Amino acid sequence: MADSAERWLKQGDVTHAVALVQQAIAQYPERLQDWLVFGKALSQAGWLVEAEDALRRAVQIEPDSVAAHTELGSALIAQAKYSEAEARYRGDLRINPKLAEAWFNLGLCLMNHRDSMGALEPFQNAPRFKPDLPCAYIRWGQALGRLKRVTEAIVQLQAALQLARPIRTRARCWPLFCAASHPQRDRPRPILLV
Repeated sequence: MADSAERWLKQGDVTHAVALVQQAIAQYPERLQDWLVFGKALSQAGWLVEAEDALRRAVQIEPDSVAAHTELGSALIAQAKYSEAEARYRGDLRINPKLAEAWFNLGLCLMNHRDSMGALEPFQNAPRFKPDLPCAYIRWGQALGRLKRVTEAIVQLQAALQLARPIRTRARCWPLFCAASHPQRDRPRPILLV
């Protein structure tokens, strides 16, 4: 049932997904995958506290589940509970230190704590384990920019631009590149990407 619920989620029908997964949980209350999908569905619906509860249940069922910790961390970030989310991602990295997404999310937590220096290591490690992750280079560049290391920031943002094949991602990178290039400006001027 979790697979069917995930299909409903991908189609944007959260109501059907929640109903399906609630039925599955009623039948099999100890099945990790159902709790994960339930947490994702609740989160997608904007019920973040309920999503957090469901994902905490998933972690109780399988404490070494990276997926459970990662999803819980995402729900915590969505509620601006960065310290708790940071602990989850550090837990993920103790289980598997090669998880690019965990490194990236840890960096996000630290950036949201205004710890740009601390965020550098996670943003450097994320592309080491998943080199085609443009968002890691973007955030790495942002952290460097906040530390006034403009030349290094530009290098990372250029790397993101190189990786960003779709125009939408390149459009996200470009204003950050401009901001790093001209830190005295509050906002970069929009530039058309060709």
